[in-house]
Amino acid sequence: MNTPNWSYFFARVNIKAGPQDIMDMFLVPEKLESWFLSEADFFPSDHPTQARKKNEKIQTGDTYEWRWHGYERSVVEKGLILEIAEPNLLRFIFNKDNQVTLKILPYKDQQILELKQENILTDEQSKMNFYVGCSSGWMFYFNNLKSVMEGGIDLRNKDVDLQSILISK
Repeated sequence: MNTPNWSYFFARVNIKAGPQDIMDMFLVPEKLESWFLSEADFFPSDHPTQARKKNEKIQTGDTYEWRWHGYERSVVEKGLILEIAEPNLLRFIFNKDNQVTLKILPYKDQQILELKQENILTDEQSKMNFYVGCSSGWMFYFNNLKSVMEGGIDLRNKDVDLQSILISK
């Protein structure tokens, strides 16, 4: 049995949509909120206190504040957009030091959305929180993105009072 390299993981999903349509689901805050977040605010480097409009595409160098459905408003993830190369690549900082790279790869009449999260610390808490927790989280949200784009059904729990519905703690 192979021991995983706890410092990174991959997540992938196939989606029947064009690469730019998929990329826009990450680059336009209102679209990101349609399948992933309850609130996605992006701040340009030249105006760090003024959030971009919800229908405005984000840019390299933007910082972000993300909030999720099912969690108190005080739970916020902050990060930095490192690189955007439309329509196939997005890189950003996640969980303080983790780097996330999204790639969109063509496959027949669909696209493969691939995520690599790396720079994960390898202490026991980081293995559980970032390797196990983030990899299962990304797979859920990737499947939700597929569901929203291909069928219009949002699978997220939006009730803060309902915790640990899909997995138990």
